[in-house]
Amino acid sequence: MWPTDHHADETAPDTVPHSPPSADVPGLLVSQARSGHAEALESLFTLTRTDVTRFIAGRVTSEWVEDLTQETFSRALRGLPRFAGRSSVRSWLFSVARYTVADRYRLQARTPGRSPSLLWRTRAPSRRTAGSTSTWPCGPCWISSFPTGGVPSS
Repeated sequence: MWPTDHHADETAPDTVPHSPPSADVPGLLVSQARSGHAEALESLFTLTRTDVTRFIAGRVTSEWVEDLTQETFSRALRGLPRFAGRSSVRSWLFSVARYTVADRYRLQARTPGRSPSLLWRTRAPSRRTAGSTSTWPCGPCWISSFPTGGVPSS
């Protein structure tokens, strides 16, 4: 049984003084945001922003992280009416982020004068691989582009 404040019951009989904690806070916030509660939408984005930013940061160069995080939440806002709830809100946001990242790479590949191979810049190692022993003979390896002359011959 949930604790109740009996004094609150006397002053406001139409309100529930304490509600049970919800296991699906993001889902509740989505429901409220769909009903037009701006505070719920802001809370949803605040609650999930760090996870979405980390998800994106593991997939793109550091210059793109903030821009793609903003774009992800912009797309999520536009897609909120279509969110069917068949997955968790967090999974849905990661899916939106994944498509946002893929679209950025597609856009960059179509940009005149840029080769798709130049998009994969050398990145700093993530916390997962930093200092770890790799099974690759070269140790931790990162993809980088070849010079304009092409692949070196052996």
